[in-house]
Amino acid sequence: MGTTSASRGRRPPRRASSLSFPGAGGTQRLPRLIGYPAMDLILKGSLIPAAKALERLLKKDAAPILPQLSECVETYPNSGRYVLDALGTLKVLPPGTVDLALSHTGSPLARTRYAAIGLAGKATAEPQAARWIPEAIRLLGDLDESVRMEACWVLKGVRGLAHGSAPELTRLLSNDPSTRVRKSAASALEAIGDASNPVPRAAKAAVASTARTALTNAMKGKDKDLAAEAVGAYNVLQLDSAEIVATLAEVAVSGAEMSARQRALLFLRNRQGQAKGIVETIRPLTKSPEKMLAEDAKTAIEWIERGGAGSPGAISAAGPAAPAGAGRAAAGAARAGAPAAAGAALAVAPPPPAGEERGLAVLRERDLEFSETGFYQALSNADAEAIRAYLDAGMSPKLAFAVSNRRSPLMILFFSRQGCAKPETGHAIVALLLARGADVNQLDEHKNSALIFAAESCDRQTLRQLLKAGAKLDHRNGSGLNALEMGIASGNPGVEELIAAGARMDAAKAKAYAEVHKNNPKVLALLKKAAAK
Repeated sequence: MGTTSASRGRRPPRRASSLSFPGAGGTQRLPRLIGYPAMDLILKGSLIPAAKALERLLKKDAAPILPQLSECVETYPNSGRYVLDALGTLKVLPPGTVDLALSHTGSPLARTRYAAIGLAGKATAEPQAARWIPEAIRLLGDLDESVRMEACWVLKGVRGLAHGSAPELTRLLSNDPSTRVRKSAASALEAIGDASNPVPRAAKAAVASTARTALTNAMKGKDKDLAAEAVGAYNVLQLDSAEIVATLAEVAVSGAEMSARQRALLFLRNRQGQAKGIVETIRPLTKSPEKMLAEDAKTAIEWIERGGAGSPGAISAAGPAAPAGAGRAAAGAARAGAPAAAGAALAVAPPPPAGEERGLAVLRERDLEFSETGFYQALSNADAEAIRAYLDAGMSPKLAFAVSNRRSPLMILFFSRQGCAKPETGHAIVALLLARGADVNQLDEHKNSALIFAAESCDRQTLRQLLKAGAKLDHRNGSGLNALEMGIASGNPGVEELIAAGARMDAAKAKAYAEVHKNNPKVLALLKKAAAK
């Protein structure tokens, strides 16, 4: 006969157990949890140890008992906060958790409503978030302060996906009796309205239009914490950089709270060249009796006069993305009475809505922000999927990257060498950029072209693509070098395509190159071909 658990001295598993919750009518018990050992679960008295036991149980396998937990909260409302909080400790929420949470956001108990929307807000994946966002917006009007704050917090967590909450958040910012709620609303607006969010430009523009006045008023208010929070939110809105800079300068020199004035100076400093038009506006602050304010003003002016792209590169509400410090900075300079920067990125028509949403969906899925930095990284890594998504979402194929000597997307692809190291991928990306309107003869600040960068390490097919697109074979950069000379110096056999297209090196220069590279047979072989008549 087989040995039983009892004969081996082990306790046989029990299939029924319950959690005890003290209530008005005496001890109340969680419905039986069939199929689970009773150990640690029969708890009489304090709710806290019961909740701890429930946490341990849920970490084993939560999905099968979700219906019973929901029934428990319905039957014993006092258990709601503990059951929902216990579910919130899970690293991975089981299927059905959002449904369970949403079924209790209408609880008569504020603490249960708080826990329910907090639990729903942990599901941040786009399809799940879309289900609970409307309920979070409704709870922004809850009578309980803590519930309103929690609703702000969960909406902040999904950033641009919650753009529809801007009107209610703006109402809280302007009218809520609680300073804590107003501050939470400003913080949420900063995350939701950030111009780098991968959501449609129209949605970001709508958030900016809705919130700008309320945030401006809050920046100039007397509540120091709220004012500083509002400055941060306003700074990232999808507004023209000239408008943002002018407003921040106004706050800096106003009678606003010191924390808001200092934060405004910080953001003006960070914007560097974008803020050149307001230097004289803030210069009087350098003589302020407030030493910290005076020092902040001096630092801001130093950074601004030094120039540079600045950050964030606010996306103009008027059109597709352009580089910070290029198209939008030029517009800002023009408004301020300064000449526009030379070589500003050329505007392109915005993509059709279907293409924009397709691209943004990819960026959201991959947790990439819609920004010049994100696009730069995608090009540097030759990430074809991300590059296509950025172009679909509205990034210009003629963008002049302010963070990289105003190089074009094609230049960034070749400068990183990844576009050349992965030829098949590189060919596809080049074809994509050219099809979307990339200018093959666009120049950076040092007069380099895409062909000059490609000649250093790319294969013949890549160079052929550029030549077919009209790349100028004889163009020389600021150092006086052309693509053939750059390619030969690096020993890249791909430059044979340039030679085949008619590029030649004069005898004197070929001789000088041969002397420098006399121990490099690859270079010498290329020189022989390039010097031939």
